[in-house]
Amino acid sequence: MGDLKLNDVLRKLKERHEVEWKSVEGEFMEKVDEIRNLVIEKVKKGALFTEEDAEKILNLSKNVPEGSKFLLRYIGSVGSDKKQVIVNLLSNEYFSKLIEALENEKHEDIKALAEKIIQSTYNVKYTTLTTWLAIFKPDLFMPVWGI
Repeated sequence: MGDLKLNDVLRKLKERHEVEWKSVEGEFMEKVDEIRNLVIEKVKKGALFTEEDAEKILNLSKNVPEGSKFLLRYIGSVGSDKKQVIVNLLSNEYFSKLIEALENEKHEDIKALAEKIIQSTYNVKYTTLTTWLAIFKPDLFMPVWGI
């Protein structure tokens, strides 16, 4: 029963915002792709993340269309140095494993790794992490706030 209500709510929201989303989707997803590719490239090389990387990510997130900026609002957490939060998150020992689990859609691993990241990364909670999950798998995740 709960699934039907959620499905109904999501369908109604999609109908309500579809025109607005379609007007920004291409440009927004282009920036998200750039962020994703930057991170994946560094992870695959085993390279360390720097404040310059974080600055580039923040600039990309700020240059999305105005009507979609809220989707990346918590890319670097709130109330802390966003660059440092991004560097800490992307440098977390479990983050590269999370990317691999996302690529292979290993849902149980994703859940377990997400919990480990939240427990071990200063100032990264569900809001920030779901923003990143949505960057890597927008067909599976969406950012959540207020939990």
